[in-house]
Amino acid sequence: MSLKRIHCFVAIANLGNLNEAAKELNLTPSAVSQNLKLLEEELGVTLIKRTTRSLLLTDVGQYFYQNLQKILADLDNLYSNAGTYNKEPKGELTITCPVAFGYSQLAPLIYEFSERYQHINVNIKLSDNLVNLNEEDYDIALRIVSMPPDNFSLRYLCPIDWVYCASSEYLSRYGKPETIEDLRHHQLLMYPEMNPTLKKMDNSETLKSIKSNCSLFSLQAVLNHKGVAYLPLYLIRDEIKNKRIVPLKLTDRLVFHTHHLYALYFPSRHNNPKIRVFIDFLLEKFSRQSFALEE
Repeated sequence: MSLKRIHCFVAIANLGNLNEAAKELNLTPSAVSQNLKLLEEELGVTLIKRTTRSLLLTDVGQYFYQNLQKILADLDNLYSNAGTYNKEPKGELTITCPVAFGYSQLAPLIYEFSERYQHINVNIKLSDNLVNLNEEDYDIALRIVSMPPDNFSLRYLCPIDWVYCASSEYLSRYGKPETIEDLRHHQLLMYPEMNPTLKKMDNSETLKSIKSNCSLFSLQAVLNHKGVAYLPLYLIRDEIKNKRIVPLKLTDRLVFHTHHLYALYFPSRHNNPKIRVFIDFLLEKFSRQSFALEE
């Protein structure tokens, strides 16, 4: 299939006029018309209905046009990335990242990254919503998930372990739970999306809980002796060392190996130098760190 014929079809569909499409492509109107005819013959369908006054996409033409948009965008990215593979990383790098991880782990590293790569400008959006890369223009999405999505390319960065925890003051006042079931008798500080077990228990009317969609909120509540939370070790490791937070061994388990950190990106963009060097930088840094706790 000829790319020239496809570009002629897309130009006609975009502009709705044969002469305007010819001007944009720097071709004669007859050449554009001939390329469209050959494309339709090759596909065995009519893509554009021609009248004396207008050019209209047929149903199959509309279907073909809509699906071509992503293919041509990927092709443009591939062409651009191939040409810049060995060139200096530069430009704006847009990243989306969970709030707690971005605040506590990514922020200290970004300054080092910016010093190392002087021509990259970093733009980070901290959000606990799962941003759809197909709908928003991000280069990289950092995700902490139990199972990675299968519709993007990804790099595994490191494990993210979680623990149940509370303050010493809270435990001395309300007692120390020994099992998961014992949590029914405590004030729970919940991030339901990160803990299916608690989310399932929450269906019971007897469960007392305060819910949020951010681990930083639960952390502050724990430090203020408000209840038991399920938090990632990267966020509370120092608090455990300083004995401000006590990790809880429930049903003979102290650490729950439930989540992992991934970098997601479009396959066609990985060879872009700015994306490649940032992912390599994260691998370098996180391979030296341990978000784990000895049981």
